[in-house]
Amino acid sequence: MEALNGMVAVFEKGTGRRIRQARPWIFFGLSLGGNPPDIYPKGTMTDPRVVYDALSQRWFACQTDLGSKKILLAVSKYGNPVPLGTSPDLTDTNWVANNWTKYLVG
Repeated sequence: MEALNGMVAVFEKGTGRRIRQARPWIFFGLSLGGNPPDIYPKGTMTDPRVVYDALSQRWFACQTDLGSKKILLAVSKYGNPVPLGTSPDLTDTNWVANNWTKYLVG
């Protein structure tokens, strides 16, 4: 798994083939509700990081939202960043909603 300023992507370990991708504002996007809803990110995002924690068997991804001066954090629900049985379509972003829990930090 890799996070860049313009893309979050998951690669097949054995071949290196990209199997999923999402723009950062889709991957890290978060709505806190309200009327109107409080939606993040509020501006440009920078400094993405992705790590795998073997002890918890979870992926952790974060990125700084310069518009709100907060950190957007995403934690995978499972050890696999892409749920099994999801569509093989690279443009399908349901893999994010179905497999990641998002948080606002700061």
